[in-house]
Amino acid sequence: MQSTESEDRRSADGIGPRLPPGFVRRDRLIGLLDSFSSLPLIILRAPAGAGKSSLAVDWLLHRGAADHAAWMTLDLSALPRSELWSEIVGAFGGPRTTLSGSAAAAILNRRRRPTTVVFDDFQHASPELVDEVAKFAQLLRRGRVMILTRAAGSIESPLRRVQAGTGVVTAEDLMLTADEAELIAHSADSAPRDTALILKATGGHLLLTRLALALPDDDSAEAVAREVRSWALKLVRPDRLDAVLRLALLPVVTGDLARIVTEDPDAGFLLQELVADGLGGHGTDGSFEFHPVIGKALRHHALSTIAEEDRCLALTAATAHMRSTPQHAEHALRLLVETGQLSELWPHFATSLTDSGATDLQRTIESLPLDVLASDSMASAISALAHSSNEAIPSGELLNIVDAALANIGRRPTSEDPEAAVYHELAVLTLLRSACRYEAASERAPRLLALTNGLAPSGRTAAKQAAWWGLLHASVTMTLAGRLNDAEKLLDEQEHDRDADRSQRRSVQRAFIHAMRGELALAARLLDDQGRDAPDSPHWTARLSITRATVQLERGDAVRARETLRSVEELTAPVREWPYAVIVTARTHIAMDPLAGIEDVDRLLRRHTGQPISRAVRDLLSSAVADLALAAGDLPRARRMVADRENRDVAMRLTAARIALLAPDQETVQDLRGLTERGDLWPRLRAQALQLLAAHLHRLGNQTSAQDALRRALAVTGGHDINLIHTLLPLGDLEALAHAAGVELPRHLSRSNHMERPLASIGLTKREAHLLLRLATSARLSDIASTEFVTLSTIKSQAASLYRKLGVTSRRDAVDEAHRRGLMDLSRESPH
Repeated sequence: MQSTESEDRRSADGIGPRLPPGFVRRDRLIGLLDSFSSLPLIILRAPAGAGKSSLAVDWLLHRGAADHAAWMTLDLSALPRSELWSEIVGAFGGPRTTLSGSAAAAILNRRRRPTTVVFDDFQHASPELVDEVAKFAQLLRRGRVMILTRAAGSIESPLRRVQAGTGVVTAEDLMLTADEAELIAHSADSAPRDTALILKATGGHLLLTRLALALPDDDSAEAVAREVRSWALKLVRPDRLDAVLRLALLPVVTGDLARIVTEDPDAGFLLQELVADGLGGHGTDGSFEFHPVIGKALRHHALSTIAEEDRCLALTAATAHMRSTPQHAEHALRLLVETGQLSELWPHFATSLTDSGATDLQRTIESLPLDVLASDSMASAISALAHSSNEAIPSGELLNIVDAALANIGRRPTSEDPEAAVYHELAVLTLLRSACRYEAASERAPRLLALTNGLAPSGRTAAKQAAWWGLLHASVTMTLAGRLNDAEKLLDEQEHDRDADRSQRRSVQRAFIHAMRGELALAARLLDDQGRDAPDSPHWTARLSITRATVQLERGDAVRARETLRSVEELTAPVREWPYAVIVTARTHIAMDPLAGIEDVDRLLRRHTGQPISRAVRDLLSSAVADLALAAGDLPRARRMVADRENRDVAMRLTAARIALLAPDQETVQDLRGLTERGDLWPRLRAQALQLLAAHLHRLGNQTSAQDALRRALAVTGGHDINLIHTLLPLGDLEALAHAAGVELPRHLSRSNHMERPLASIGLTKREAHLLLRLATSARLSDIASTEFVTLSTIKSQAASLYRKLGVTSRRDAVDEAHRRGLMDLSRESPH
C-alpha cells in the first residue's frame, strides 16, 4: 500500500530522517525485519540511496508503541565514543554523563520498554567502535541494535560474533519487485510517468528507479536509458572500475573466474563488495551475476574502453575455465559466439556427444543468427546435436538440418590447415551421428584418426583436445554400428592421451566391448577399477549397467543380472545402447523363464519401436530374441526371425544352426566349420559355433570330431569365464559328448535346460512325415486310409506311433506340436 500518511510525520520524536516523498511501504521487507526482531543485532547493508534509512524508519513506525528508538548518524567528525554512549542514554531520558558501551547497556537494561539503537552510516565507524557496539549488542537484554552501512568492509566479521545471532538485509533484498516499482512510479507525489519505460530502464533497482522518476516527464526512452547507464557507472568506485568492467563481460562470475579475468588473486573479495554495493547478487549455484541494468551498462562501457585484444584474451581464458562447469555451458556458448570463436565450439561441447547430450544448449542454439548456422559447420553440428539429445527418433527438422549442413560442407574446398581439417571432420562425424547414421559415421573414424596424428605433437591445443574427444565419440559410435573390434582398435590408438576424464570413459567403453564379445574376465577387471569415479551421466551409467549385468549373467547369476537391468530400465530408454540392454535381457530370460521372458522382451521392443538401429546390431538383437523364442518352444517365430540367414551376420547364422539341430546336415556343418576358422570372431560367437558344431557332428554320428569341437569350445568359455552360454544347447547332447570326451561341464551349469525339448531330435520315417501332412488336413482317418490304399487299422497304428514320438495323445495336439518343432516344413521337404 502507499504510505502517504507518513509523509507529513517525523519518523518518531526525531529518531530518524523523514520518509521520502512518494514512499511506498514494502511489506515483504517489513516481514523480514519482524522475523529478526528477537535478535540483538540487525545489519542493513546496501549502497547510498538504496533505501536503508527509509526501511528502518518504516519498520520502527510499523512497530509503534512496542519500540522506543535512538537514531545515531556517524560521519567523519563523529563524537568521541564516551559522548556517543551518553547521547544514546540521554535519548531515552537517562543521565548524560561519560559512559562506556557496557555502562550504557546496563542503564538501558533497567528500562521497562524494549529499546532500539540505530547506527546510521556505520561504514565510518572505527575498529574500536565496531568492537564496542558488538559487545553492547550482546549485553542489551531488552531491545536490539540496527546497523545501517554502505559496505561490509572489515566491520561485519566482528559484528557477526554476537552470540545470540545477527539478521542481515543486503542490497539484493532491497531490490524492487515489479509490483513495488509500479507502486512507486504511480505514487501520489511522483510525476505521472510511463511505468513500462521506467521498469525497462532500471530493472527495478531502487536507486536507479528513484533517479529515473526525478527526470522530466517529457524525456524519451532513449534519454532515460542513457541517464540510467550513466548513473550505473557512477555506482562503481573509480579504483576498481577496470576490474569490474572485465567481469561485466561475463554472463556469470565465480571467484575462480574473477581471479582469471582480472589477474588479481584477491578478486574473490571484489565479488562480495559488488553484492554489498547493490550491483548484483549470487545465484542458486553461488555464482555472481550483475543486476541486469547495471551489467548491461557496464558491458556497453567495457566494449568501448577495453582494447579488443584484451577482451578476447579475457573471454578466451574464461571460456576455457567454464568448460569444466556444466551448469555454465549455455553461457560459455554465448561467449564463444559473441567473440567469434566458432572453431572453439567443439572442444567446449565435445563431452556432450558421449555423455548426457546437449539439452541445455537448445535455447541458445536457436538464438544463434541464421547466418552463423548456415556458414559455420561446427555451429550446424552442435545445432543437430542439441536437437538429437531430445529426440530418440530423429525428426524431419533434425534430418533437414543434417542434410543441409552436410551439403554445405561438401561444397567447400578442403582446407590445408590441419586444425581446420580436424574441425571439418568432427562436424561431419557429429552430424551423421546426430541423425543416427551410425555406419556412415563409423566410416569417418579412420580419417579423423589420421588427421589427429597429423597435428602438432603437443596435446594442449584446442584442436588436439577436440580430436581426442572426437575419437572417443567415434569408438562409441562404432559400437552402435556393431563394429566392436574396430571400436577397440580405435581405443588402442588413444592410449597416449593422458586426460583423466577421457581415460575413465575409455575404460568404461573397453569394459562394454569386452562384455559384449564375451571376454568376461577382462570386462570384470575393468569394472572393478571403476569404483566411485565412474562418469556420471545416463549414457555412461547405462553402459556400465549393461556391462555389469552381462558379467553377472555369464558368471551364473541370471537373477542378479535381471535386477541390474531393471534398475536402469528408465535410464536406458533414451540411451542409444538400448538394443544391447534388450539382448542381455533376453539372455537372462533364457536362463530363467523363457515363456515370461518372451512377454518381457516384447514389451521392451514395443517401447523402442521406431528408434534407429544399425543393421549389425539389429541382427544381434534378432538372434537373441530368436534364441529366446526357441527356448520358449516357439519354433515358428524363431524360424521367421532367421530367414535368409545366408545374407545375415554370424549371430543369425548361429541361431539358424541351432534350429537346424532338428535335422542335422552337412551343409550346416560346413558353415559352422567356416565360422570357427575366422580370426575376427568374438569369443562368445566362437564358443557358440564350436558347441553347435559339436552337437551337429554328434547327431550325425561323427563322435571323434564332435568331441574335439567340444574341447575347443570349453577352452574358449573357460578362458573367458563364459558359463551360461551352454544353456543354448540341449543338455542331453552336451552331457553325452562331455562323457565321451572325458571333460567336465561347468559346475553351475543350469540343469533345467529350456532348449532340451524344442531341440530334441525326432526321427520320423518318410511314411510318418507324409502322414503328418495328411493329419493336418480336414480329412477323416477313414478317408486317409482309402486314399493311401491301406486299412483303417493300419492308419490308426501309424498315427499312434507318431503320437508317441511327439509326446502327445491326440491328432490336434500332434499337429500343434509338429508346427512348434518345425516338423511340418521338414515333412513338406521330404520326398514322398
